[in-house]
Amino acid sequence: MPVEFAIGTSTLLSFLAVLVRVSGVFAFLSLPGLKEGPEPIKAFFALSFTLALMPMWPAMPPGSLTTGVYFGWIASEAAFGIAVGLCLAVVMEVFLLTAQVLSLQSGLSYASSVDPNSLADSGALTLTANLTAGLLLFATGLHRQIIMALARSLEVLPPGTFVIQRATLLDLLQYSGAIFSTGLRLALPVMAFLFMLDMALSLLGRINPGLQLFSLSFPAKIFLTLFIYSQVLALFPRVFERLAGSCMTHIYRLLPGGM
Repeated sequence: MPVEFAIGTSTLLSFLAVLVRVSGVFAFLSLPGLKEGPEPIKAFFALSFTLALMPMWPAMPPGSLTTGVYFGWIASEAAFGIAVGLCLAVVMEVFLLTAQVLSLQSGLSYASSVDPNSLADSGALTLTANLTAGLLLFATGLHRQIIMALARSLEVLPPGTFVIQRATLLDLLQYSGAIFSTGLRLALPVMAFLFMLDMALSLLGRINPGLQLFSLSFPAKIFLTLFIYSQVLALFPRVFERLAGSCMTHIYRLLPGGM
């Protein structure tokens, strides 16, 4: 006998509401191969996360909902998911900013490798930083904490009840400043050594104009950048853990009563 699966209207509305909330998280998440990857892959990740949260889907009575009210709920769900995604994107963008600053200062921005996903030129340091941050996301268990926070949000924040406040918006804007403050602090050691190298080469060229130091400046700066950057990479796990803790704190602040 054929088996018939009946999906009620309430279950379908709950699924769509949770799917919009989860999809907002992936909107700004810069995981390696996800941001520039095919759209079906993003849809698969969002659908998988939504199905993983099935036991927490809220019950939504269809009889008391109008089309306008439901679309308002969808907008509220999207706003909450985007807010969570922005908090998570701050953690990832810190390391990308560090790599971009160093690529510009060392001259590595001229030497680029082809990204197989987007077929666009991407800096070698930027690719390394993006892959490192993506690995640390799973190594530190931040992805599990995000799933737990989403599950908690479905308990204390039913669909359509999230309203972003002015204080919450200012808090998110202040938190986004960590991209520049932390990213530049990670890049400062390399930038300082590169500045000292430029000063030394300039003084040598001033003392002896016959020396052809310009052809040596690029290899020296690239070698010095790679050497010091390899030492700075050892700090990435500790910095990532601190940023991940701050990220989860700001995510739980979006929920009623905080943590």
